Amino acid sequence: MNPYQPPAAPLSEEPVVITVRRLIRIFQGMVVTSLLVGWVSFFGLLGFLTTPEMALAREFAGSAALLPPEALYYVYLGLQPVWLLVAIGLCFFSSWSRPLFVGTYVVNGLLVLVGGVQVYVPWDFFLTMCTTLLDGGIMALSFLPPLSAYFSRDPGRS
Repeated sequence: MNPYQPPAAPLSEEPVVITVRRLIRIFQGMVVTSLLVGWVSFFGLLGFLTTPEMALAREFAGSAALLPPEALYYVYLGLQPVWLLVAIGLCFFSSWSRPLFVGTYVVNGLLVLVGGVQVYVPWDFFLTMCTTLLDGGIMALSFLPPLSAYFSRDPGRS
């Protein structure tokens, strides 16, 4: 496409077509990336970047929570194997993985509501935003054609 042509000018190039096989690889890459980026954020692998001012601000996290911060941490820690299982299921197009993925998002939403004040350092916010966008794309791709057909309950059906 020539950027110097007027907007209504006819396109001289053929549109790019993504094959289903390529879309499957993109989907699987999104699933793995979302899991790994989520783990980097959850396990604090970038904690060495924290300044004393950031650490001081994080002391307010969990204020006004309905559950103690330790309880929320252990619930989130318990969800990590579930997210790993969901990621494996999504990569292999298992029928149970889509509802479980949506279910983990519902549980996460409820935990956010009872978790009180959230204080993010810049990279945690960025990583959370990236995983949220990736997960939205994963949900859309898994529930819409053509990939939704691969989540068949009957493995013999094509």
